[in-house]
Amino acid sequence: MWLVIDGYNLAYEVGWLTPRSRGPGALERARQRLLSFLAHSLDEDAATKTTVVFDAKQSPPGSVSRSQPNGIKVLFAENHEDADALIEELIRQSGTPKKLTVVSSDLRIVTAAKRRKARSLTSAQWYKQTIQQRKQRQAQTQERDLAKQDPSTASDEERDYWLKKFS
Repeated sequence: MWLVIDGYNLAYEVGWLTPRSRGPGALERARQRLLSFLAHSLDEDAATKTTVVFDAKQSPPGSVSRSQPNGIKVLFAENHEDADALIEELIRQSGTPKKLTVVSSDLRIVTAAKRRKARSLTSAQWYKQTIQQRKQRQAQTQERDLAKQDPSTASDEERDYWLKKFS
């Protein structure tokens, strides 16, 4: 499954960027927060199949289109009217649009995705789903870690709790 995310659309949707977000560095902070969230939410395979597109007539200094250390690809819509135009192009160029998920609440993008039979999720839907998946993974990790614990290192209270629970 390939993932294309309308970056600023998602950042606005979850409140990392607001109409009052102004001043030097506001967009950069929102981009970094989004990319950090993705890095902590996507497994390695999903990260390498993810492209985040941001509006920009010019790439911010030092932030040309690039891949992040975790494999997430970042594109700025420098040679396009806006991020929507670049996302539409990515949807058109997809050789397997049925394996593509597009994340945007923008009707123009949703329509382009549906036209090619790609999966489309609003930014709010995708964010909620990703948070739930992240919580499930954390719970599974905690369960695995607990299962690996040496029972002889448990405190008296922990031993009593487990003995009660399984007696």
